[in-house]
Amino acid sequence: MPEKRIVRLFCKRCQKWYEELLDPSELDLSPVGVFSVAFDHGDHVLTVFLDEQFAIRGDNVADKVAEDSQDEKSRALEYFEKY
Repeated sequence: MPEKRIVRLFCKRCQKWYEELLDPSELDLSPVGVFSVAFDHGDHVLTVFLDEQFAIRGDNVADKVAEDSQDEKSRALEYFEKY
């Protein structure tokens, strides 16, 4: 079984470095040899793309959807599904 690894990540939104412990056995490697891991940073999410050697191949920061707006979207979908 592969060992757990510590990866240093930089969040462009927070402007901070983070160290995260990752367990390779819990990650799904894509057919192209890259896997993604998302980290909750409060009002946003940092997604990091790593290769099999745990080298960072890219990252993305996205805003979280507020629960209130999600509820409104759900209500709208329920309304239109009736018709």
